[in-house]
This record gives sequence, structure tokens and C-alpha cells, in this order.
Amino acid sequence: MNRTCRTIGPEPRRMAAVFGALCLLLAVCGDASAATDPRGAAFANLWNEHADRAVDQFRLWQRENPGDRDPATRRGLALALSWYGLQRQAADIYSDLIAENPLDADARIGLARCRIWGNRLHAGWGTLRGVETDTRLSAAARTEAGDFALRVLDEYTPHASLAWQGSWDSDDLDVQRLSALGATTVGGRAMVQVGMRLSRYAQPGQPDVTAMRWQMLLTAGLAPHLSCHATGWFEHFGSDGPPAGASEKLDWNRPGADVWLTWQPTSRLRFDGGAASQPVETYLAFAREIGYEQENLSCELRVAKAWSVGASGTRATFSDGNRRLQGRLQAGWHYEGAVNLDVIAAFTHMDDTLAYPGGYWSPDWVRNGSLTVRLKRFGRRWTFALEGSTGQEKEAAADGIGVGGGSGRIGLRVAPSWLIAIEGGHSRSSFVTSSGYHRTFAGLSVRGVF
Repeated sequence: MNRTCRTIGPEPRRMAAVFGALCLLLAVCGDASAATDPRGAAFANLWNEHADRAVDQFRLWQRENPGDRDPATRRGLALALSWYGLQRQAADIYSDLIAENPLDADARIGLARCRIWGNRLHAGWGTLRGVETDTRLSAAARTEAGDFALRVLDEYTPHASLAWQGSWDSDDLDVQRLSALGATTVGGRAMVQVGMRLSRYAQPGQPDVTAMRWQMLLTAGLAPHLSCHATGWFEHFGSDGPPAGASEKLDWNRPGADVWLTWQPTSRLRFDGGAASQPVETYLAFAREIGYEQENLSCELRVAKAWSVGASGTRATFSDGNRRLQGRLQAGWHYEGAVNLDVIAAFTHMDDTLAYPGGYWSPDWVRNGSLTVRLKRFGRRWTFALEGSTGQEKEAAADGIGVGGGSGRIGLRVAPSWLIAIEGGHSRSSFVTSSGYHRTFAGLSVRGVF
């Protein structure tokens, strides 16, 4: 549904905790055979989020015990399949469990999750709301469904989205954006989102620039563990008068795209590769119609349940002949509980072949070392997120400087299918803008899932 990996919702997290406690109890009681048989090993791997290993162990148990119809074992297999990206196989198991027991809340929430992760948002949302409003189920089950529904509204691609974003850079460039997007499932496997975005740029001494973009996003699973995200757009740039560096008003068009593939060969290893074509957002770049084509490749490995390391590389070619190489190394720690916490240490190096050719930030080279902390809290009807970073940044032939920033976001579920969110923040890193200046930003969005 999004560029990020799947997020573990409340039902999977609770089930994993139960499975882990079961394995620990077996070990404490000294029942070594029960703790080490395929089913016990499968639950242990599920607790440690080795979904691929858990699938193999559950299937081995089923082959050795063909008559076993234990609902907990089948739910465990379905959960492992879902975490491993095999949504249709998981959904079939959940559907069988629901047919046998329509009040199996865990299976119904699991089926909703499979449908949503499989780009069947409308069907998944209907299943989830069915649990949330079914008074025959326990209050705890309805609360779990509501918790996952809030997460979907807050983090996943919605059916409808209206948003305003504003940014104010330290070179007095102000940007205002309005967007309206709508999405639907196509062919049972893909999600298509279409819409428009209107951007308006203003800077003292310069005419206002307007950019109207029409865009379409396609998200689809191409094969088990392989997904594609492709956004294409057509954008028109116009101005009230000739900006600095141009002899006449802006009146030019630029198609663009952002396409990437995600491959997860195992539950703890992920590769992303993609390409993009974008305009450079400064007044001098607008006057010269400067844009760039970019390719990128990244890898993330979860070396332990809470720890991950990653590396990424980017190559960009600008229309003025400049070339850019950028590499990044990072290590992260994640904790999920009443408050979700991420701590990320990263080092970035960027090198341009043309140092400051004019029109945008292009240092000979620049290095950045930073530490970022992210907090997120989910209530019954609200979400709250904070992010802060600090670090050092150094360009060629310049002294190192301290950089950092902070941001916050609050989301409120104002109706069963609607969420309103407000956010804002400030960053002092040159990497956040095309001009290399500091940026203050804010946003307001309305998101709906039906």
C-alpha cells in the first residue's frame, strides 16, 4: 500500500506475544519435545518475526499431522503467510476458519489485514469495520479492529485524500501546494490512485510561478515477495511574468515519473530499486527548465528483532550536464509498545561533478552524519508522532556546521471512515531543499477509506 514495509498491527502483535509466551512456557515446563517439534519451532520463529521459517515449520507440522485442524495452528500459519507476503494463501485459511466459526474475531481481523495488504482496500476495510461494529464479539476484539482501522487511516494509501502543504525556505522561497487524490482497486490485485496537485511558488522580486500536475499511481504485486510502485504525471509550469534568467513568462510542460520495485526474499531482508524524473524547484532552475533523471538502489537487513542496517546509492543526471552520486549507510533500532520508538544513525556522502553550476545547490562534495529519533503513539481515535534529529554537515572548502530539525504530526479519527491530520516542523539540513537552504513546513490533510 505504501513505499514502507508492512506495519505490524495490533492483532498480529498480540498473537506473536501469545505464541512467544507459549514457547517460553513449554521450555520452562521442561517439555523439550513440545518446544522443539515443528509446531513449537514455528511459533518460536513467528515470535522472532522469521515468517519464512515459520511457514516452513507449520507446513512440516501439517504434513506430519494431516488430520490436525487446530484453529490456533491454522491461525499461526495464516499469520506467517501474511507476514511473508503471501496474502491470498493466508486469506484462504482465514476464510475457512470464519466459515467454521463466524465469531472468530482473530480470523476476521486477519482476513481484513490480508485484503488490505493485498491492495484490496475496500474489501479489507469492510471486513475490518464488520468486526469493529459486531456487538456479538468481545469489547477487546472490537477495540483491536478499531486500532488497526486507525492505523490504516493514518498510514496507508486512502481511497480519498485532500491535502494542503506549505513550506517557507530561508532564501524567502515560499511554496504552497493543494492536492486531491482518489484511489480504487483494479483487477483484484492492483491499486490505482489518480488526482491533481497545484503548486504555487513565491519569492520577493520574482513573479509567482504556478505548476499544475495531473498524476496517476499504480501499486501492484508482481509476484510473491515482489511489488511495484509506479507514479507518472504531466505538469505545466507558468508564471505571471519573466523570472530572473528568463526573457519571457514561463510556459512549459514536463512529464515525470517515480517508479520503484521492492523485493523481500526473506522476512528480514529487503531490496528497493527505482528511477525517477523530476524538475528542480528553484527560480533559476525554472527559468532554465532544469530537471534530472535519477536511479537508486537500497538494501535493508534486520540483523535482530529490533536492529537493522541499511545502505543505499543514488545516481542523478541533470539536464545542464551535472552528475551526482550519493551514498548512505544507516543503522536503526526499533521498539514497538505503548509508544513506538525508532532511533536511526546515518552517514551520507554526496558528490557533484559540477560545483555550483547555477540554479540549485550543487556542492563539490558534502557529508552528513546524523542521529534521528522518532516517536509514535496511537490512542483510541488519535495518533501523535514526533521526530527530532541532530548532526554535523560539511561541504568541501567549508567548515562543518551543526544541523538538525524537528517535526510533529497529530491525527484524529473524526468519523469511522475519516481522519484529519495536521503537521509541521523545521529542518536546518541543506539536503531538504533544492536550493540548500533551511526549511519550515506545515500541512493539513483529510483522508478517507470506504
